[in-house]
Amino acid sequence: MAKKIAVHQPNLLPWSGYFHKIANSDVFVFLDNVDIELGTSKAITTRCKIKTPSGEQWLTIPLKKSETKLIQHLNYLEGNWRSKMVKTVAINYGKAEFFKNVFPLIEEIIHYEANSVADYNINGIKRICDYLNLNNCAFLKASEMGLSTEDRNLRLIEICQKANAEIYFSGRGGKNYHDESLFEDHGLTIEYTNYAQTPYKQLYGEFIPGLSILDSLFNKNEI
Repeated sequence: MAKKIAVHQPNLLPWSGYFHKIANSDVFVFLDNVDIELGTSKAITTRCKIKTPSGEQWLTIPLKKSETKLIQHLNYLEGNWRSKMVKTVAINYGKAEFFKNVFPLIEEIIHYEANSVADYNINGIKRICDYLNLNNCAFLKASEMGLSTEDRNLRLIEICQKANAEIYFSGRGGKNYHDESLFEDHGLTIEYTNYAQTPYKQLYGEFIPGLSILDSLFNKNEI
């Protein structure tokens, strides 16, 4: 059976679609050797959205100033942001159906001490995978794979080759920039996710898609 690989930046407590990719891959590579994106709606390495009575709200890790933008070398500020984040989660999800089941895990994840933002986020993702019994996927860091190119397509191809994967499992947005013929030339197939989040019962009114996995866990205890 062909080996399938997915690649993504190590984001903070990402949405359920991120975990869908993990659940349907044999290998998942944390792309930590690229520049962080800041100042746009796509800037989700250090923040994620939750739902509150007033609508969407960001949970954010405060970044230390750095001369580099490479995710693997970035770190967070010290201070009481963890306690504030835990309190924010408790206030807004305290009445959710599965709050008592999930909150101890989330509190541990938020209070985790790491050497970098990447390691902090990766720990949270792995802990949630353990909780959801997503144990059939191997995890790798791109920064530890000895990659030789920074070209977007060639880097993904090299990651696939080093992991001995034949299928690259991509998000739908990848159709805008993947050179599919180049992948084919290297014996690789691109498979695009068809994941669509099914609306579920949330707190505070109408369903809002694309929130942090926290919302799914607290409200339905699954992806």
